[in-house]
Parts: sequence; structure tokens; C-alpha cells
Amino acid sequence: MLCFLSTCSRSASSGLGGGEQEILRFNTEEVRSGEVISLEKLLARDLAVLLNFWSFRCSPCFVEIDALNRLYRGKLKGCRVEFIAVNTDGLEKKELIEAIQEQGIDIRFPVIADADMQLTNYYSDGFVPHTVIVTGSGGRDLEITGFNEKLFEKLEKRLFEIACKG
Repeated sequence: MLCFLSTCSRSASSGLGGGEQEILRFNTEEVRSGEVISLEKLLARDLAVLLNFWSFRCSPCFVEIDALNRLYRGKLKGCRVEFIAVNTDGLEKKELIEAIQEQGIDIRFPVIADADMQLTNYYSDGFVPHTVIVTGSGGRDLEITGFNEKLFEKLEKRLFEIACKG
């Protein structure tokens, strides 16, 4: 279940910098641990937040998740960033947990169910994989749709710039 708190006008765009867009702030449970994830609290701790929108019907999503797993526990370990995998299949928490287990999907960062599709409809352009970096100071910092090495390098570079700074 998603609980939406508010929206907040921030400077951002679907590239780097510029434009005005709102951030949809939310509280929801991580599907495996039950821990409450609050975008508001993560941003207040000066963390960059990577929202990765994925679907079971999307084979490039799993290639991207594997790359994000390596980045999350490897190169970005110790940096000021949190990753959140947002499932876009409209599944409830229990259904999502069962599907992840049945298909043997390895996601090493928090996963949330977007059963009512509010997050997906707000942050995503309808295509997956879709990744958004949200920051407390700059709103939507970077948005990328699709997955390939060039796009992933752009994402990785931007995460280092904003989350691994001194």
C-alpha cells in the first residue's frame, strides 16, 4: 500500500538540470522486509534516490537490475544514494513476493509494489526499464528509459557526481 504525502516543486528535467517538475513523495513498505520507505526521509538525509521501474514482462529490466545490483553493493557502497526497485505490474505485495521467489529474481536493493500504479504513472513515461534519480536539492535529476551500456554509463557517472562527492 502506498501512502502519498505531498508533491514538492523542484528544479529538474529529463536530462541534467533545468526546468520545474514536482516530486511525488511517498511512504510505502519494502515487500520483503516490511520496512517503511519514506522518500521524504531519504531526501531529508541528503541521499540521492534512484527509482528503477521494472516489469516481469521486460527482459532488458533484468539485465539492468543485474547491473544495478553490482553498482549498489560495489562501486557505490558508502555513497549517499539509495536504490528502490518499483514493480510496474500492478501486483499487491504478497503477489509480488511470490512472483519474485517463483522466478528466482535477485534484486539486492529495496523493492516496492506499485499496485495502484500511482508511482509508475507519476514518474515513468510508460516504458520500462525507466530509471529516475531524485535529489532533495534538485528534484528529478536524471531520467533514463531503456537499457544499454551507454545509458548505464551515463547513469553511473551522474550517480558518482551527486552521491559520492567528498
